Amino acid sequence: GLRKVANLGNISTIPFGCFWWCGNLESIIIPESVTSIEECVFVGCSKLTDINFEGNNFIVEDGAIYSKDKTILVAFPTAKGNITIPDSISKIIGGAFGCTLIENITLPSTIKIIERDIFRDCHNLKTVEIYGEIPTIPLQAFDNCENLESITIPASVTEIGGAFVGCGSLESIKVSKNNYVYKSVEGILYDKKMTSIIRFPMKHKNVAFVIPDSVM
Repeated sequence: GLRKVANLGNISTIPFGCFWWCGNLESIIIPESVTSIEECVFVGCSKLTDINFEGNNFIVEDGAIYSKDKTILVAFPTAKGNITIPDSISKIIGGAFGCTLIENITLPSTIKIIERDIFRDCHNLKTVEIYGEIPTIPLQAFDNCENLESITIPASVTEIGGAFVGCGSLESIKVSKNNYVYKSVEGILYDKKMTSIIRFPMKHKNVAFVIPDSVM
């Protein structure tokens, strides 16, 4: 399989999913002409340890690719273990952690936007704590995170897409008490008025659950 990319020509954008699941890719040189890297470009590139930019539109630190002002996390294909996002980050590009070996991650209060597929197929992921002011848990954010046990959702979230498909180990969904759209009771996700159950974790520990009378 592809191991090294040294000539991308005079392109300005690396398009969506360009190197998706190039699992043997180890090294890439990105030309100065590149000013945009789209979603899911390096999903599955777990061996990509040698990333070089000829220009100064992006920076690389400890395997993670950031915008030059370090406010956007573009991709982190070799991420593993426990991850803490720098406080300077306000946006995380879609698929940034896709198929990586992360286990626990905290998103700080500075985060304003996370895009789709952000943690898709992170099979080792166990806990996610979000403290940012994000409005949406996007589509496929946690798809196939089969070991995800717990997630903490901040007050700012007003929309949750189809985010938990394949999360068979999910025990608890926690929601800030200040959230005016959603509510969590004993780890179960409801709308704020508890008229509907949004998500019942598949591994919830209450085996004798009784649906509240408020649920219609």
